[in-house]
Amino acid sequence: MINVIQQQLRCTSIAESFAFKALLDERMLIASGLSPVANFVKRMKKLNTDHVYRQRKYNLCHEMSEGLSKTLTLFSLFSTHAPRENVRALQAVVGGFDLDPNRALDMLLDSLECVANAGYSIRTPLLIQFVASPIPHLLGCKLRNYKQRTPLSLCKLVCFLLYSDTIGFDALLQHLIRIITDMREKQVSFATSAIEYARACAIVRFGDESVADLHQRVNAPIMLKSQVAIQDSLGEARLGSYARATFSAANPLIGMLIGSLSDHWLLAALFMVHTESHGVSPCLTAAACRALCTFTDRRIDFLAARLCSFSTEASSDKVVSKSVYCGAFPCRRFAWSSTTGCLRVTSKLNVNSLLDTTCRFVAAALAAVESYLSRLRAVLIRDVLLMTKLSRVINAVFHAAQVQEYDCLSIVQVGKENMSVNDGDSCLHAAISTCYRFLRRVLLPSLSVIPPNPGPVMEVWYSLKQLSYATRQSLYHSWQGRAIELSAIGSKHYELVRAECLTGRSTRHILKRVANEKRFSKHVGRQLAKSAHSNPIVVFQVLLSQIESYDNMIVPLVESLSFMTPLALDVLAFVLPLRLRVAREKVQKDGVNIARWFQHLAQFAGVFYRAQPSTELQGLISCLMMSLRAGESVDLLIFNELLARMGGCEMLEDLSDTQLDALAGSDLLRRELLTFEKPSRRAVLRLRDVLCNSQVAVPLLTLVAQQCSVSTFRRAQGHVKLLSQFHDKNLLVFMQLIDFLASTLSPATFCSETHNYSVHAYCRNAWSGLENLYAKLLPRWRDLCRGLGIDPPIAFHAARPLMSAALESRRLDALGSDIITWDPLSKLLYQELASSCEELSAVPLTFYLFFWSCSLRDVFVPRDKYVSKVRDLRMRCMQDTAFTLVRERRTKDPRRLAETAATLEDDLANQEAHLEFIFSELRAKVALPVPSGQKCWTCTTRAIVQFCASPRLTLSSEDALFCAKFFLKLHLLELPHFSSLVYFHCIVHHVTPMVLCVTECEATSLGIFLKTTFDTLKRWRCDPDLFASEAKSKQGFATSPGSSHRCSYEQYCTVFKKWHDMLTRTVEYGLDNYDEYGRTCLIVLIKLVGVYPLFVESYNTISDRVVTIKEQLKMKDLQVMAQRYEQLMGQQRCDLIPPAE
Repeated sequence: MINVIQQQLRCTSIAESFAFKALLDERMLIASGLSPVANFVKRMKKLNTDHVYRQRKYNLCHEMSEGLSKTLTLFSLFSTHAPRENVRALQAVVGGFDLDPNRALDMLLDSLECVANAGYSIRTPLLIQFVASPIPHLLGCKLRNYKQRTPLSLCKLVCFLLYSDTIGFDALLQHLIRIITDMREKQVSFATSAIEYARACAIVRFGDESVADLHQRVNAPIMLKSQVAIQDSLGEARLGSYARATFSAANPLIGMLIGSLSDHWLLAALFMVHTESHGVSPCLTAAACRALCTFTDRRIDFLAARLCSFSTEASSDKVVSKSVYCGAFPCRRFAWSSTTGCLRVTSKLNVNSLLDTTCRFVAAALAAVESYLSRLRAVLIRDVLLMTKLSRVINAVFHAAQVQEYDCLSIVQVGKENMSVNDGDSCLHAAISTCYRFLRRVLLPSLSVIPPNPGPVMEVWYSLKQLSYATRQSLYHSWQGRAIELSAIGSKHYELVRAECLTGRSTRHILKRVANEKRFSKHVGRQLAKSAHSNPIVVFQVLLSQIESYDNMIVPLVESLSFMTPLALDVLAFVLPLRLRVAREKVQKDGVNIARWFQHLAQFAGVFYRAQPSTELQGLISCLMMSLRAGESVDLLIFNELLARMGGCEMLEDLSDTQLDALAGSDLLRRELLTFEKPSRRAVLRLRDVLCNSQVAVPLLTLVAQQCSVSTFRRAQGHVKLLSQFHDKNLLVFMQLIDFLASTLSPATFCSETHNYSVHAYCRNAWSGLENLYAKLLPRWRDLCRGLGIDPPIAFHAARPLMSAALESRRLDALGSDIITWDPLSKLLYQELASSCEELSAVPLTFYLFFWSCSLRDVFVPRDKYVSKVRDLRMRCMQDTAFTLVRERRTKDPRRLAETAATLEDDLANQEAHLEFIFSELRAKVALPVPSGQKCWTCTTRAIVQFCASPRLTLSSEDALFCAKFFLKLHLLELPHFSSLVYFHCIVHHVTPMVLCVTECEATSLGIFLKTTFDTLKRWRCDPDLFASEAKSKQGFATSPGSSHRCSYEQYCTVFKKWHDMLTRTVEYGLDNYDEYGRTCLIVLIKLVGVYPLFVESYNTISDRVVTIKEQLKMKDLQVMAQRYEQLMGQQRCDLIPPAE
């Protein structure tokens, strides 16, 4: 049977016969005859002797060397066609020569290190034959023992093994603990040195300490910015001294990161995560950051070239090409020309290519780039070329969003970056959100650490200016962080803190050289601009803090800001409202005056925006409106400066008689007689664009109009002088705002472009063809009073430009549909007023409307001022030509002087014609009701004084002069049923006591009104003939309604003495209580010099009390005013009327 089995095996070749015999027992072999007995025993004895007793000699060294050489040959001749045979051969060699498996594994790792990336996957079957646990140990020994640069091939091998899950991160890093610990200690040491250096930069020294001296004093191992710039110019790494001074090239962590970046980005990200978990960041080093930037640059190159015609093809001169990209021409776009082999200038972005490119591709590409840059935001980009590419890609995306009319801020706030990318809109939204994060996390912080370079700054600005100001504000707020300079330690990267402290120190050093001389402003401006390229927020925070302390620095610093980039000026527009809204007291400790720092910042805002009108103004206006909504009336000081300096609406608070008369003339006469600075046309147009729209103008107008009552009744209890200042400032700003809106939105603005300076001349050709934008902007009368809660006197002042324009249009028969609703002589406004103001039942509404619609120009023509100014201009034109050319070279040439004189003559003729029309309309269409008796006559006049004269005369000096002139003109025109005697009596009884309850500016206006009124009364008292011609002959001096009997001169003298004594008693009470009413009483008395006091008794009474105020020492300001009034009284003593008369 056994023989049969052996024959079958031999025939089928299933197994060898010797293998079958080796499995059989000795007795079975002999019994089956397969092995004879004699031969079998003999062979067994021979094998036993050879195996046990014969001595053998071995060459172990030769045998191991042969096995290792065979193994190495096997690794090098690895075949891709027969992997199983290769594995068997490896097993045979290792088993046949009895080699150490770890030694063989080490040789395999060496061979893998020498092959390219494609050889890794081929030799993977050999690698899996070994146990994986020794691999981290072997790799750790290799990585630790390199004294020079770690080979990149070894780093790539480690990355491959990590990527293929052959080894794990933790298993490898535990063999590099010593390197990780050393790296962590050096990073902590460097961060500490950087913070100490930043603290040293914040120390203010009065001596001229250079940056090199500071570096030597601190003894910090940190490279200065100047040294970084020098090494950048030599082509070295763009990073600071961090990597060069701290880590050697043999650091394996850096090499592994660079190796992973070459092929496996996800592996690099995981590697950085694991190393950061141990407290180290290899990406902070120069080589790793350079590799990361290069890796990102390669992946963004196609997208940049596709979106914005940007190519990085090599040129013949790489240095020149790099300098061009780094911003040698920051205001131009560049693209590569394949025909000429050089850069060509392109004027605009290739936006159509972006719109043609599928949004899905753009969103996916930007998302990939964002993953690349997620680690760069910690170390920041210092590759200017990469920053330029990113900026242009972002610019293209934002421009496409602008074409599609997308709101970038709303997209970012809603979080569109997490939405699906199935449709084009969603993909574009995701791209917008990604670009927004690029700016917030990478580009803007990167500007803080690169050397000053306007090229990247302008590229970033091209992207930012596509966004709305609210979006830019959010980006600047993120850029600023929770604090800056030393306060930012712990909340910002120490590189940023160090850069901010260096910028702050250099800015403070530059500001020490600021002077009022213009020759220094350019030098200082250039230095400040260089510092502001990198850290504009720090520069302007330091600059504004200096301005808060020294107001004489405002003008030279504003002149120096002309060298700033648009991005820096936009940042200043963001920083300024923050400084104004800082949590500090805006009132001095005495509780009387506004804080100095706030006054200086308000003045700086006006001067700056006048010099740089293109700077964003919307943020400051929004900040002011928020303050006004909160009831902070003190912020109107900023708006006052903006309207005065930027809008050209200056208003003098203390006017002379000549200046008061000039207010009644045309705009040209005002400019010639009043010392106002010539407004900047660019600044006026810029302010008009910001203010003159329904979203800003009407709410702002309402808030300013309401501040008078807010500051008086809702403000916390404070000093009465401070409340008085707030009330006056609110009223002044309201009038400035009305003046600005009416002047910039009326058709006169369009005619001023043709140098037509006449206010009345433009009406002939303007009102018929042009629309009044102010009429469309201002709400209706009912909405002003009832809807917005504005008092009627304030509402009338806002509508007076339209009402005066309606009267002028009526004269020219050119009444347009836009201002017909504001015609004071029409029934529309009359009915609207009657339905909204029931308290005016005692006042004739036609008279009320006509009174509030007229201005000083409508009742008074300063003819003597026109004539004197024209005479002066003619005389200057008739002077010697040579002398005139020399003298007027800096002012006006004779031809322009002649044109100005001719224009003034036309203005005089037009204003006189307009005045005749107003008086004719007053006689024809305005009448008082027929009084039924003496009581009714008195009540009507008293109501006119209460609702017309009293509310208006305290608004401004111009309104006070108007009230006095208007009622005197009514007396001369003999308006029916108007009693002048009753009017003067009501003025003395009801208006003069107002001196005890008005503010300082209102007291000035009251003094102007009383002086103009008492001047006429005094002339009638001192000249009987003048009284007979101007007073007694008029209907207003009738003793009763409808009576022909007139007041005699003796009766008038008696009444005048009573009026005089009544005013004396009021003033006497106020001076006795000078601590409360002394200031306003002295203001009114100073205005009344020359017309009051007129009698010796009143003079002595007032003089005694003025001496008392002069001798007191508690209130110095009152003491000075009393001394001034005493001197003025002494000059008028000889004109007093003695008691005998």
